[in-house]
Amino acid sequence: MIPKFRAWDKLRKRMSIVDRIYFDTEGVQLRDDGGLYWRNFRNITLMQSTGLFDKNGTEIFEGDIVGMRKHILANQHYYEVFKHRGGTFRLRNKFYGCELWLRHEHCEVLGNIYENPELMEADNDPER
Repeated sequence: MIPKFRAWDKLRKRMSIVDRIYFDTEGVQLRDDGGLYWRNFRNITLMQSTGLFDKNGTEIFEGDIVGMRKHILANQHYYEVFKHRGGTFRLRNKFYGCELWLRHEHCEVLGNIYENPELMEADNDPER
């Protein structure tokens, strides 16, 4: 698998696809609807694809917020996708965490932590 990245552009406050990474000049070439442009590492947050897809076939990236039910009658809860020690991707909220690879087929990508932070602030009470 070839690693795939996206980046949160801190200056434009939008998500873009990473076209190239330049370690020598400490920057990236980004791509969005407006074409290609360059940003320094300090002006972006880089996020790697997990290589997994949600139940709708949407690619899951580090920093995504996914919705998931623990069982069919349970309320939906929201989880952040993050890279854990050793490089594995996990799901977490303030009450629960698990390995992404165990649950990715039950998840639905709803947004990301930069464009939709309110999702992680939603009621995630495990008893509801």
